[in-house]
Amino acid sequence: MSPAAQSLHPEKTRRWLKWIALALLCFALAVGGLYVYLFVRIAPTMSVEVVDALTNKPLPNMDVCLQVVASGLGHKQALRSELLRTDTKGEVFFGWSIHDLATLQTWDGYSLHLSDPKSDFSLPCGPQVGFELSRFSERLGDSRADGTQYFPVELAESIANPKQRDLGWTRIQRSATFKRSMRVELIPILPAPDGCKQIVDPRSAEECRQLNTEAVAALQQELLPMNFAGMERAKVLASDGGSNGSGCRGYATVYVSQSVPPNYVPVLIEQFPDDRSAIEHFDCISRAIPDYDPGTVSEDEPIPGQKIKRIVTPANSRAFWISGRRLILITFIRPSVLDRSIIAEWLVRDPSTMNSPTS
Repeated sequence: MSPAAQSLHPEKTRRWLKWIALALLCFALAVGGLYVYLFVRIAPTMSVEVVDALTNKPLPNMDVCLQVVASGLGHKQALRSELLRTDTKGEVFFGWSIHDLATLQTWDGYSLHLSDPKSDFSLPCGPQVGFELSRFSERLGDSRADGTQYFPVELAESIANPKQRDLGWTRIQRSATFKRSMRVELIPILPAPDGCKQIVDPRSAEECRQLNTEAVAALQQELLPMNFAGMERAKVLASDGGSNGSGCRGYATVYVSQSVPPNYVPVLIEQFPDDRSAIEHFDCISRAIPDYDPGTVSEDEPIPGQKIKRIVTPANSRAFWISGRRLILITFIRPSVLDRSIIAEWLVRDPSTMNSPTS
């Protein structure tokens, strides 16, 4: 072989090596690109503004939880859960993040939860996707219905558990198209649905009306159950008892027995913003007792340690006590030996806190 041919052989080898390297690089890029296309997702930055649905004013100190969601093998998983609290302008800002999907996982986008930490509806921000609604009505009983606390909201590109749609409270679960900048209206818990008429947007007004209608019904059921001690509840009458600045709300009903003749047991509950207010206004319950005479009041303990006040006359019998932030008055139009057992049964629902300190 001539010297010239020998010198060309290494050059040809290098050329082939370059082509092989280029082919391998293209293959690696193709495989990497396919992997990124199939398994890598980027959550972009997101700015969220939270406002009051009635006033359109920004809401500071609201909890906002961003979840990046994937699903697979019949369940959903939060790849990212980040909780922030709105600033004085009612805003939060979430940075971007990169996520790898596992085999057989699919990308579900985002889930955004907003809740009021002052209310009893404050929601956890963790690995569980979505939130549970089964105990929602129970939580409502401890929330203020004066427009200062708000229903939570779940925004999702797909609702985590469609079966929850069969429950009440569906208006707090909304389908949404996520954007880099979002404005979310929170609906306040109101004394009555009529307050929603202030909202200009028809859709928001209807959501407000439905939520607060459900809230009123749930609160009344929690305070005054439909059936109690073998009796059935009549219509509940609600009234604003806050004219003296106490902020209380009154709920009155009558329980009717199926006996012949029927027995009637009126029940009045006044709910205050806090325990201290209930203690300070305990004497005001006497205004619901005709011809009230403090000298006829005695103490009783139908359940040991559960102190209540009693008024027993030939015409009727009454029991009243403090239970947390509630004042409870039960009247027995026909006094009988069953009065004490009925009071004890109600004390199981609303234990007496009359011995609680005022400070």
